[in-house]
Amino acid sequence: MQSIQKRIRRISLVFLLFYTQLSGCAPILEKGEHKILPNTCDTSRSVAFETPVGVALVLHGLNLRPSAMDDIAGFLSDNGLEVVRLSLKGHSEDERNADLLEQFKSVSLPIWRQETMCAYLQAAEIAQRKNLPLVLVGFSLGGALGLDLTTQLQRAAFDKQILFAPAIDLKATSYLLAPLTIFPSLVIPSFSSKKFRVNEGTPMAAYGALYALVSDLEQSVDSNHNMETLLFIDDDDELVSASGLENFMADKGFDRWTIYRVTKTQETSTSLNHLMISEETVGRKTWLKMTNRMRNFLNPAL
Repeated sequence: MQSIQKRIRRISLVFLLFYTQLSGCAPILEKGEHKILPNTCDTSRSVAFETPVGVALVLHGLNLRPSAMDDIAGFLSDNGLEVVRLSLKGHSEDERNADLLEQFKSVSLPIWRQETMCAYLQAAEIAQRKNLPLVLVGFSLGGALGLDLTTQLQRAAFDKQILFAPAIDLKATSYLLAPLTIFPSLVIPSFSSKKFRVNEGTPMAAYGALYALVSDLEQSVDSNHNMETLLFIDDDDELVSASGLENFMADKGFDRWTIYRVTKTQETSTSLNHLMISEETVGRKTWLKMTNRMRNFLNPAL
């Protein structure tokens, strides 16, 4: 079964690579280069402590409302971290942004890389100025973009990482849409709850950017990424392969990464196992366990 999944994924990635080359899409950053202005991205910042003990860069998932990360951001603030949150292009919750879906149709990996680097430079400047540790907290696409920062910088970008179902080893079924990337404006309807999604659907331009990012990470992840990492995953995740993540860690020799398996309780507001970012999405009992695990993970270094 795993061999079949790998074949499907390879075929999809070959197709995507061909399309990317044909369309002239190229990374906006060369390795080691990060000449990005730190005020050219949509970020917000929250400070709960007069004397913070760390800085966290919080990155959301694909077609997810940035505000859906409120529980995570609140937990971080309550535990003494200054929080810098990024809203990627196509994900603004500003009601004045009437052409949001049209913006979403024009996204690309280079654009998202530039925005993520911009937010990182803001968070890193705070951490450096205040001599504080810097932590990545990313969900799904956000986790993958956070890991990509280390690739771009060619060094460990963070002191620690907390990853929620990071999109770095997708299930074969997640690539079924790959052939449609030749139609970037085509919008695939979303089955996620309205309270969590930003747009009614996700354009193939966004899926293409995600596929390209996953493909790049498969080739570029190295020992620099082996920093202290807490990774949350549900064995029944619909998009990300839990066993694939384990194999990924073993193949890369990531002995500083720890997997915590999430089992949702029944009082959740969503049936998607991939969504695990709040008490509402995993249940009160499970969220309490997750926050306790995060607190224990963060405190020794803070």
